[in-house]
Amino acid sequence: MRYIHSFVVFTFVAFLSACTDPVAADVETVAPPASAVAAATLAAPMPRLRLVVIKDRSTSADSTATPPVTRNQLEGFVELVRSAGGDLGVGEICAQSFVPLTRLHLVAPPAAPAPPPPIDNPLLYQELLVQFATIRRGHQKSLAAHSASVEAAVTEFFEPALNRLEAPVTCQASDVGGAVERALLSLQEADGGEPTRKVVLLDSDAMHNRGPWRVRIPAEVDLLLVNGVGSRGPLPVQPNIRLFESVAGADRWLRLQR
Repeated sequence: MRYIHSFVVFTFVAFLSACTDPVAADVETVAPPASAVAAATLAAPMPRLRLVVIKDRSTSADSTATPPVTRNQLEGFVELVRSAGGDLGVGEICAQSFVPLTRLHLVAPPAAPAPPPPIDNPLLYQELLVQFATIRRGHQKSLAAHSASVEAAVTEFFEPALNRLEAPVTCQASDVGGAVERALLSLQEADGGEPTRKVVLLDSDAMHNRGPWRVRIPAEVDLLLVNGVGSRGPLPVQPNIRLFESVAGADRWLRLQR
């Protein structure tokens, strides 16, 4: 009788496995590869980006062939901040440059849930897949709400920022120090302790002529200096201050660091 009982139990479990109700349409019924699960679990989050772009509006910028920041490049900077969260600020150099930045703050999109790892129990695994499908639908709703919020913030920021970058080059003096100091002030704001990359893109000949230069560039800030003659003005030679001939070159370097 013991053998008959075992056979009946085995047959009943097999019958339940074959007749389980189908799960929701968006449930993946094939177990994900273990390597994919491990990658989803162990991948380090992308560090946040806090970037300030400064445009030189002084007449000397023309004589040093300082390239402009274009609409497409500004859109690219927005996308960089959108992908990991962080801040984008836009400022300008004129006779008095210590003025508020035009700013955009974006929260990183909600992380995608990891699928359940494969297990030997098919009934329990199907239950886990159903739960995962519910979690994934919730994530998709959160992602849609996040996307709508981001689009609203970008729309409010973009045109005022672009107007500053496209303003005519008419200033007769260059308060480069004031602009850089304002940028550093924004980058030093408390950020909750999350891993954050801090960058100033200084689109300028760096020819400061408004009082003594008092600005020090902290080691944790990368300053990307862009102009057509390799001028660095009063900026010292240090590893985190890099010279570029074009905004596109600085942009490529920035993306390689991500």
